[in-house]
Amino acid sequence: ALEILLNEQPDVVIVLGCGIVGRRLCEIFHNKLLNAHAGKLPEFRGVDNVEWANFEGVKVIGTIHYIATGVDSGDIVYEQKLKNLENPQSVDEMREYAFSQVFSLFPKALETISKEPIIFKQTKQRTTRYIMHPYLKDILKNKLKVEQ
Repeated sequence: ALEILLNEQPDVVIVLGCGIVGRRLCEIFHNKLLNAHAGKLPEFRGVDNVEWANFEGVKVIGTIHYIATGVDSGDIVYEQKLKNLENPQSVDEMREYAFSQVFSLFPKALETISKEPIIFKQTKQRTTRYIMHPYLKDILKNKLKVEQ
């Protein structure tokens, strides 16, 4: 991937489903690599953010941000409140619905970049949300059943 990007020198790269991007790639392509994140940054860095937001009773925010060397720590390009799935049958369904909306934010993010490349510079604030424990996921599942 690095060789291709070095040869092509793109203005922006949309990165999906590849895991953590290495430091060298982040540094060479600073503020060119875009990521979709289903969580309000910097408050919801890391994983299981759709689950954490619903567990904590806050709106899920879709965020498009530049990839930096720290997890979900790059500057924010675009963010938008996401719609809740009415009567989700599972936590996975709720998560998939949120991510389908986040992925659809890329065109708006690219339009924003053309006008203003960064809307919010993140600080080094550390996240407190990691992989949700199965016990807490069970509580969330039960909460979904009650709300239906």
